[in-house]
Amino acid sequence: NSSSPTVIGSETSGFGYGESTASISVSGRDIINSGMSSSLLLTFTGAAPYSYTLSNGSSASGITSQSVNINITPSSTTSYTLNTASGGCGTATISAGTATVSVIPYCIPLYTNNCSPTATTTKMAINQVTLKKANGQLLLNNDNSNCSTYEFSDFTSSSALPVPLLKGDSTYIFFVKAYLSPDGYYYPQYFTVWIDYNNNNSFADAGELVFQSTDSGLSATGTFTIPSNASIGTTRMRVRSRYGAAATDACSSHSNGEGEDYAIQISRIVSVGGTVAGGNISVCPNTDINVQLSLSGQTGTILKWQSANDSTFISTTDITNTTATQVVSTVSSTTYFRAIVKNGAAPEVSSAFARIMVNPITSIQSGNWEDTSTWNLGRIPQQGDFVTIRSSDIVYINTDSAQAKCLYNAQDSQLIYGNATGKLTLGN
Repeated sequence: NSSSPTVIGSETSGFGYGESTASISVSGRDIINSGMSSSLLLTFTGAAPYSYTLSNGSSASGITSQSVNINITPSSTTSYTLNTASGGCGTATISAGTATVSVIPYCIPLYTNNCSPTATTTKMAINQVTLKKANGQLLLNNDNSNCSTYEFSDFTSSSALPVPLLKGDSTYIFFVKAYLSPDGYYYPQYFTVWIDYNNNNSFADAGELVFQSTDSGLSATGTFTIPSNASIGTTRMRVRSRYGAAATDACSSHSNGEGEDYAIQISRIVSVGGTVAGGNISVCPNTDINVQLSLSGQTGTILKWQSANDSTFISTTDITNTTATQVVSTVSSTTYFRAIVKNGAAPEVSSAFARIMVNPITSIQSGNWEDTSTWNLGRIPQQGDFVTIRSSDIVYINTDSAQAKCLYNAQDSQLIYGNATGKLTLGN
């Protein structure tokens, strides 16, 4: 909400002549924080008296001044529109109808002297900010930004600038440069950079001052590393310049220099385990199988492989292997395999598992092969099964379609072909 308009003075008085025009602009700060005030400027031409209505509901009539300031205290970013305006000859033509005041949740860096945004001479201003990955990839380049009104620019919502994606535990390179006049002159400045790592609308927390130059000059460059515990999401980076000494506070008032804010997005480095191909097959136990498992889709370094007797991996056996390929020469029972992966400072994770199956189907009594009651699984053995005939059991084959992957006869067990057509096919 905005306060009711208060006329705080006239800059020009006069009744003028002819049809009227009207315009609105911000005469105070266009970037403030909650609780700060600013002001709007209404400008009229032509015959008086003048009147107006604004989009926030405020209005006035009988105005004889051609310039009127209106105090405002918006609680959030607000665009003020000059809805209607009139003069002594009727409806006024609105030449500039909207003015916006941005309200940000951060403190405003203050400077008492103007950096001469319209001058062509040397200026005490930030003119370029760049941000790169450690490998040199450019993420942000705001060049020729020049002076800003009230020596502070908020570029966090600029459609012309990207929002760099920065990852926790990664290092980045920044560069900041002062204004250099066409004839090669500049004011040597100190530069300081802050990042709101915990996204609490403050730059005062430990570790959030990420760079401070020790010498003044035309430019400065440095590096910073995003903490692995930095808050995820979009936050703010502040760059300040100061003439004479380095700024040590993101909010303090200084005589000369400039401040600029940028939006950055922080993401967390994660380890990705990936998937293992080559498993999910049935084999015979204690035989030479030479199955090759291959890991893909992982992010990070392979620390080792593991095997286990079940998919919970509560009890594991570590396998010394840091490659993406694991060769399994033999198994005695169904066995599960996975890789352990770690990416930088991110916690280690496991890949999806692959299973090499030994499908045991065991006789539970003497009987016919094709009789389901003979077997512990309540079904007839199939092509991929490892079949065990229990000690002292006798199993009869009376069909030519009996099959299994492999067969183990326990001590004193018997497999008897009950007729001339009895046949057992082993293997795949």
